[in-house]
Amino acid sequence: MIQRILKPNRRFEFWQNDEEFYRHAVKAPRSNCILDVSKLLLAGVEMRPVEEALEAALRNWRTTQREVGTLAAPAAESVEVANGHSQ
Repeated sequence: MIQRILKPNRRFEFWQNDEEFYRHAVKAPRSNCILDVSKLLLAGVEMRPVEEALEAALRNWRTTQREVGTLAAPAAESVEVANGHSQ
């Protein structure tokens, strides 16, 4: 999704699986906590699927000066400013 939407100028490398990640990178194991949104849903809070939220976040990505040259900015027509107009 990052490659498709942001079209970065570099390739990202990811761990093959959790086992490899824990073997080489983690100093402390992660928590086994499970997030539960059932109380929010019962209270009437509407939530979109995580994939939809992640895609929206990537489409609205803004690069910083430090990132310029590392990540390409998203296409201007896909970025909406707060007033609802496209840049």
